[in-house]
Amino acid sequence: MQPVILCVGPADVAPPRTPVAAAQRRIDLLAIEQNAWVLAGRDSRCVVVATRTELDWGMRHGQVSVWAPSRLVLDSRDRPPADAAALLTWFAAQVEAAGVICVGAPPGWSAGLGLAALDRRADAERLF
Repeated sequence: MQPVILCVGPADVAPPRTPVAAAQRRIDLLAIEQNAWVLAGRDSRCVVVATRTELDWGMRHGQVSVWAPSRLVLDSRDRPPADAAALLTWFAAQVEAAGVICVGAPPGWSAGLGLAALDRRADAERLF
């Protein structure tokens, strides 16, 4: 079985807004992390991970990991994108993903990797 790392976007509810860019960046990342915890709470196979060490361990041991992005994004020397789909593309490159499946991908989205874009939650639920 191939390793699986799930990445989620923020919930449908808009996060709080602030005029301070650095604070807003962290709020937006926390909104994604909250959604990761919601997914993990709904499926006991999912484990929320934040560090490269946790990700590597999960991949080696067949764990279904859900990525909490703050740690890797804030520790990165480059400036990863803020948009959830673009952040997914950045993350896939960081972990050298063999492929990406994006549920609800924006029109024209392409990760430049082996990818599939699914429009419906039902399609995603068949994956695992």
